[in-house]
Amino acid sequence: MLLQFSSSPRTRAVVAALAASVLLSGCDLLISPETRYERAQTYVEQGQHRRALVELRNALEKQPDLRSARVLLAEVALWLGDAASAEVELDRAQPLEPAVENELRIRIDLALGRLDAALQRLTGDVPGLSPEHVLLYRGLALQGQGQNEQALAAFEAAADTAPQLLAAQVGMVETLTTLARRDAAAAQAQRLIQEHPQAALSWYAQGMLEARQGRSTQAAQSLQRAYELAEGQLEVSRQSTLLSTLIEVQLTLGDVQAARASLQAMERVVGGSPLSMLMSARVSMAEDDYLTAASGLRRLVNAAPQFAQARYLLGVTLVAQGNLEQASQELTRVLSQDPQNVEARQLLAQVRLRLQDAGGALQVLVPAIEAGEGDPRLTALLEDARAQAGGGQGLVDMLERALARSPGNRGLTLQLASAYMEAGDADKAARLLQDLPGPAADARKQSMLLQAITQAQGPAAARRQIDALVAQHGEDVLVQAMAGAFYSRLGELGRAREVLTAALRRHPEDPQLLFSLAQLELKAGNVPAARQNLAAVLKAEPTNMSAQLLSVEAHLAAADTTAATALLEAMQRDHPQSVQPPLLLARLALAGGDTDRAQGLITHALEISGQRSDVLNTAGLLYQQAGRLDQAQDLFRRATERDAQNPAAWLNLGRAQFSLGQLGAARQSLQHALSVRPDWLAATGTLIFVELQDGDAQSALQRVTRLKEQHPQSAAVLILEGEVLAAMQRHPAAVAALEVAAKVQPTAQTAIRIYQIRRSAGLPQQTDSLQRWVTAHPQDVQVRAMLADAYLASNEPQPAAEHYRQIVQQVPRHMPAWNNLAWIYHELGDARALDTARRAHELAPQAAATLDTLGWILVERGEVSEGLKLLSQAVQRPEVTADIRYHFAAALARSGERAQAVTELQRLLAESGAFAARARAEQLLNEMRGQTPQ
Repeated sequence: MLLQFSSSPRTRAVVAALAASVLLSGCDLLISPETRYERAQTYVEQGQHRRALVELRNALEKQPDLRSARVLLAEVALWLGDAASAEVELDRAQPLEPAVENELRIRIDLALGRLDAALQRLTGDVPGLSPEHVLLYRGLALQGQGQNEQALAAFEAAADTAPQLLAAQVGMVETLTTLARRDAAAAQAQRLIQEHPQAALSWYAQGMLEARQGRSTQAAQSLQRAYELAEGQLEVSRQSTLLSTLIEVQLTLGDVQAARASLQAMERVVGGSPLSMLMSARVSMAEDDYLTAASGLRRLVNAAPQFAQARYLLGVTLVAQGNLEQASQELTRVLSQDPQNVEARQLLAQVRLRLQDAGGALQVLVPAIEAGEGDPRLTALLEDARAQAGGGQGLVDMLERALARSPGNRGLTLQLASAYMEAGDADKAARLLQDLPGPAADARKQSMLLQAITQAQGPAAARRQIDALVAQHGEDVLVQAMAGAFYSRLGELGRAREVLTAALRRHPEDPQLLFSLAQLELKAGNVPAARQNLAAVLKAEPTNMSAQLLSVEAHLAAADTTAATALLEAMQRDHPQSVQPPLLLARLALAGGDTDRAQGLITHALEISGQRSDVLNTAGLLYQQAGRLDQAQDLFRRATERDAQNPAAWLNLGRAQFSLGQLGAARQSLQHALSVRPDWLAATGTLIFVELQDGDAQSALQRVTRLKEQHPQSAAVLILEGEVLAAMQRHPAAVAALEVAAKVQPTAQTAIRIYQIRRSAGLPQQTDSLQRWVTAHPQDVQVRAMLADAYLASNEPQPAAEHYRQIVQQVPRHMPAWNNLAWIYHELGDARALDTARRAHELAPQAAATLDTLGWILVERGEVSEGLKLLSQAVQRPEVTADIRYHFAAALARSGERAQAVTELQRLLAESGAFAARARAEQLLNEMRGQTPQ
């Protein structure tokens, strides 16, 4: 049957539209490459670089030898942030006149960090470049190398030659900021705004300066204006930096909604980039969505394993969710990449304490104690770790090395003296304490000194010491309390009570003496006596909150958290306006993993305190310990607003901002802390690390120089100097400083750091420092493992295997050593490979590494079915790597599951960057595609 079509006006219009569409499509197919090139030029002039990219690719598909299109494609790729592709296109466009390609080559070198090569190209006259651009690019290269004075001179000369060259003036602002010439930088930025108010670069320079100065409100406004003007003015890489800074500033201000909007803008510009993924996680964390944040960060660290900031934030999110084992693994990896990350050390120590791994907590905590002398949080953490660890020679060695690096550190001195006594070396403890300066009524020092003398010289000598102290300071309530504690430790409770009773006769209304009697019984471990004494205190002062809180501690000392919780809840009912009960209840809730209850209690404590500065600071610490950094930052900031003279709040705010990558704000906070408390080591040390992270190595080096003048023989200061020099890319000088530190005080950490810098800079004798340390300290398994790993990475399997064998002899349950040894045996064709792999798997049957090693060895031996089962488990583990996924796909192929193997390989290659087996994966996929039906 023939169908009759309508000829209505509507139908005719549709047919006409379709015909026009076909004609237009056909015309587009006939467009010449030259025309497409001209279109692309117009798009570039209009700032529409992505549209230009499409036209240029279409033009070159038809005419690959169209060099002008190839050169323009290189420029477009560079604008879009893809310098590697730009270089490829420029290479394909050869031959070219130097005047055509010189500028592009220099910009590509700068974008790829090849600063020496860029400076070499900028020597003398450069065909195709104006004098001002030669100066501009020279300034950028010098700035990248940390030669800021020379960079500033180049930028100034460029700006004098061509005042309209805004990039040179922006370079001046950035360099002046790095050189700590804040007033000059601010004046220059303000001139840019006044003279070029419609230039995105002007507002960008102003906003970045304000962000670094911690002026968050102004920075948010300036950066927002820069983004509004950015299209067609700012290349993609600068837009990415602008938006990431804007997001952090908005989060600092607590404006999460604005940060989410900025993130959406960033995803439109550089969606899928590592920085975009990191900022997405940051916003999710601020929204309290830690599950989403952790998922995104896991994908990011799998794709970029060396992205330490992403891995640290992953650890934070895992802590917030209560996934402590995984958090410990991630934070350990952060410290292996960035040993100076103090915040990561503190968080890892807290995690390991919660996992009952006191030894591990001590290993990571001591360096943080050195950098944070006087910080009560650090002291409490160290004491908790020591209490869990139970002493031993390993603890003594660790504290000795730490005190040598940080002489005069009171906290470490007291901890080491206590460790000496626990190890039975009271003479050393006594000498150490006698040399420690302080007032006569320094209760802790004197109490420990008496204990040390008792152990070393006997009770009589200790008695003479305390009797002399009481005779000289008998009217001092604190001295009387110390004497009572001393007699109590000797088991002479009658004498202790006698001393305190005599003091009470002189000071019958003094609650401190009554309270001290209860305290010393509790410290002596006599919980029933402590409770009895506390009852006496509370009889005299029924509302004595300190006594009630000490009763809580007595319950906790007896491991009775139920009774402690009940007492705190009763206190909360009886004292509804007191902040201590809800805060202590929050601490217990966090220790038990109940973060929702803890959050409610903290909120209540803040409400009833009237947002007092000290309560805000304490609450911030609780949030920080739980890994909730955005909430912690907000509380610390509010604490400083309530009391601008609270140095602890400023320090904690700076640390939280530093942990979150808000470097300008962190710098400002730490400078506030030092203005309140000058020469505070905790704040100075943190500020140095902020300056290093911020690229302001010059200021960091100046601070270290001042520290060297004050402490010329300090290994810790020499280590700081080495880190600053390393950040400035002056690697030989950095190694030299660290070598001097190692001579002043040899430590494993210094040996490791020397190795890391030599390796990253490609210097010779990379493993020498590790080898020297292992030779002098053959029992140091950690350094030996690093040395073995270094040999393995440099394709020296025999010495690596020898060190792994020594490790498993010393530590038979050292799974990584067994696993790596099995892999080496497999690579060498050694028959011991299978049994060794089985041993590693027995030690950690759920670890992706052991599942992969054993599974792949079985597959290679022809036992494909058994090996595939193990590999299928390995790819389900959260720590799976791209190489493990390749082994799984290869095992599928060998088992006959070709279609699934192709799917796995396609997904692997699409989702992963570079990895060891990538070439083999690509080859296998090509082979499988040829064999698998389509």
